[in-house]
Parts: sequence; structure tokens; C-alpha cells
Amino acid sequence: MGVPWERPSAVPWERPSVTSAPGRPTSSHDRPDTEQQNPTMGFHVIYRSTGRENRKRRPSFYSKLACLASFLRAFERCSDSEVIFLNDGEIPSERLAAMKAMGEVVAIRQAPEPEKQSIGFRLYRSNMSALQLVDERMWPGSDLVYFAEDDYLYLPEAFDRLIEAAALLRQASYLAFYASILWNRSYGYWVNDELWQTAEGTTSTFGARIDALRADRLIHRLAFKVGFDTDVSLAYQGIAPFRWSHIFGELLYGAPGNRRPFLARVRSNCGKALVNLLAARAALRPHLLVAPYRPLATHVELPYLATGVDWEAVARESAGWLEENLGIPTDLSY
Repeated sequence: MGVPWERPSAVPWERPSVTSAPGRPTSSHDRPDTEQQNPTMGFHVIYRSTGRENRKRRPSFYSKLACLASFLRAFERCSDSEVIFLNDGEIPSERLAAMKAMGEVVAIRQAPEPEKQSIGFRLYRSNMSALQLVDERMWPGSDLVYFAEDDYLYLPEAFDRLIEAAALLRQASYLAFYASILWNRSYGYWVNDELWQTAEGTTSTFGARIDALRADRLIHRLAFKVGFDTDVSLAYQGIAPFRWSHIFGELLYGAPGNRRPFLARVRSNCGKALVNLLAARAALRPHLLVAPYRPLATHVELPYLATGVDWEAVARESAGWLEENLGIPTDLSY
């Protein structure tokens, strides 16, 4: 699928108009009035965070506090919206203070002996807790929810552009800032001066229309359990993420170099087969994923930083914003 945000040398399509409703083209030069386009669309954010760190390669300016600051700086510009900080385990005091100042803090219920839980188990539990929270809050299906991980940096205008695109691109059910785009099989939509493209897959940081999210609930729960976040994105767009030959081959003989017990192979590959069948059903009414051509956010991991933005400068500016507005210093010295 390629490196996320590896840009093509040229955009291979004409500049199309954006359609706000079937048969009603909107000029790509007019700034859309989101209240007029969708007056009932609320905006909710579930920001998943943990005090733990993993072994991913990070740039020298990486800091979860700076990532949080960049998120808060962008979110502050959103009116009539809410953010819930869904925390897994203990959170450092500076980050927790910033969260409490800007939104609601909810803790994930801890299972016994959390130190014995695998990273995969904790990640799955965190994702499913976020999905469950959407149901518990009973938000309207016409609303937009954004799931955020705690190791992303955002440009200040990121959520302005996300809400703007959601208001006009009614054919898109999912919107992400950071995605895998195959330019030779991607279609582009202009929302004013911002180009959004259809995408193959994204991470666990994305926006979704709540009615589509509920319709795809089983795909999210099962595909993430037997695969990865990209498999989820493919499945709800009607694309089978797993090769049938691999499913049958691993079921009968085991994967090369990883011959798991037979019952474990049965559980895993039956799950993958079911995801493929759910994807076939989703193909009847696929839910489109789009992402902006210009990076508005990035996963802070090497070597996968979105290109074209000085993310170190974004981190430093966000740290300055946090200290100036909330009085919380952020040490980015290195």
C-alpha cells in the first residue's frame, strides 16, 4: 500500500466541483457554510491516551505533551463541540491537567494484573472502549466523531478543514488526516482550496459519521481483532482485506515460520473469512474514506512523518501555546 503521504509528482485529474447534495454542485471557490449544509451535525472527539510508551522510532522533538498541546490548539477553534479524554492507566500530571481544563476525562476500567497484558490486548481494549463510548453517549447518527491517538501532531486549522469537508462531502463516511493513498486509483474532491482524495486505509485515528460507524460496528470489532487498522478501512469500503488462499493455506498448514496450534489457526482464520464476507456485504453500500492531499496532521513515528510540513516547528509552537494559554510548560529540549 506504500508509505503514507508519499506524494505523486502531479495530480492526475481535472479540478472537479464538490457536490453538497445529489445534483447540486457547489463551486470549489466558495467557502461552504457548514451550518447551512448540515445544521444538525455535532462534532465529538474521543482522545485515547496512555502514560506508557512503546518502542516505535520517534524524532527528537517527540513528546506526548506537545502532541496533546497541538490537538488542543486545533480543537479550541471548534464551536459547539466536545472532547472526551479516554485514559488507559495513569497519566502524567501535566497532561492530565491540560485534559481537565479542556474536556471530560474518562478512565478505562483496568483488568486484574495489567502488567501481564500484551500491547495488542491493551490496544484492542482501548479501541473497543472508544467505540462503546459512542453508543453509551447516544449521540445522533448525523453527528461526526473523531477518534484520536495520543502520538499525533496537528496543524491549527486541521479540525476546521475536517468539519468543512464533512459538511460538503456527503458521499464520504470516514475522514482521516493521515492515510495511505494510491494516486493512480484515487479520486479527488475539491472543498474550497483543499483537495481531499479517496484513500485505501488509515490508522486508528480517524473521523466517522456515527450512523456509518454503527452500521460497520461488527467490522470494526472483528477486523481489528484478527488484523490491523488498515484491514478495517478496506472492509468497510467493500474490499476483502485477506486473501482467501492465505486463509486456507494457514488454516491447513500454518504460516511459514509461525506454525501456531490448530485451534488458534481456526479461530484466527475463521475470523478473517468472516471479515471478508462482511466486506462483500459492505460492497453493496460501501462507506468511503477520504483524506486531504495536504498534510494537516501526522503520526509522530519515523520514518512515516507526513511530508511537506516542519513538524518540529509545529511541536514547539504548540508547546508555547500550551504554556501561554494553560500555564503548563512543555520541555522540548534535546
